[in-house]
Order: sequence, then C-alpha cells, then structure tokens
Amino acid sequence: MPEKKPNNPFDPWSFLPFSSNTIFPESDNDVEKKIKELKIIETWLNFNLEFTRSVIKNNGDQGRSIEHTQRF
Repeated sequence: MPEKKPNNPFDPWSFLPFSSNTIFPESDNDVEKKIKELKIIETWLNFNLEFTRSVIKNNGDQGRSIEHTQRF
C-alpha cells in the first residue's frame, strides 16, 4: 500500500496518487500502474461533476418553486 502523502496547501492536487512533479514511468509495469491511477482519478472527477450538476439543478428547481410559492 502506498504511503499517504501529507496535504500540501501549495499543491492542491498533492493528495492524489500523482502530483505535478511526476516523472514519466520507464517500464511497462509503471505505465499500467499510472493508467489505473488515472482511471481512478477520472472516475472520481466524473462522479464529482455529476454530483455538482445535480446540486446546481436541484438548487435551481428549489429557487423556482420558492418564487412560484411567493407569488400566491
């Protein structure tokens, strides 16, 4: 299991399995490992994007409902 990196406030992505100073992998095994890590990150980002979209949509719906209720 990889050791947990401390959060760095100057690098907001430091908690991810890679950071901005990642060196390109040299072996095929390293490449496969990086591909798996990137797929996990992609899944996480897609989940957060969909969640954010649904929150924004629900907030918009609630705002319209409140407006409609206040008219009466």
